[in-house]
Amino acid sequence: MKSIGIKPSVSAIITTFDGGKAMVGWGQYDGMIMVSWVTKLWGATGAINCGSNSKISGYVEMSTVNASAEAACLTNTQWFLNSTYVAGKSVIWLEMAESSKGTGTVGTEAYIYCVGGHNAATTYGLGNWWTYIVSVTFDGAVTT
Repeated sequence: MKSIGIKPSVSAIITTFDGGKAMVGWGQYDGMIMVSWVTKLWGATGAINCGSNSKISGYVEMSTVNASAEAACLTNTQWFLNSTYVAGKSVIWLEMAESSKGTGTVGTEAYIYCVGGHNAATTYGLGNWWTYIVSVTFDGAVTT
């Protein structure tokens, strides 16, 4: 599933070390169920490298279609990731940050951390919530 849901909400936007932007949010998916999403745009690292001079020049109609080459980076995302959909459970990411794991060269092992909540039981957004943190590589792969 690649969807921002209906009535999407952007929770945070950050500028990344490679000149790109990362954006996190959530949206209604099914009745009362919320799913979260994170996307990376315009950066000069990762499997789809948009180049060091990748800059938007006006309004951009963003899509959830991943760019396949540098030329497509101005109208498509570098990558797009949804939280895992679990029937009856909601996931909401409210904030994000960029950091490294503390090993290796700064900038080559950067991660985007998404922080929010996960519905503790199949209660359709009601009931107990747990803290939910996920780290994502600059290629859009979940590492936790």
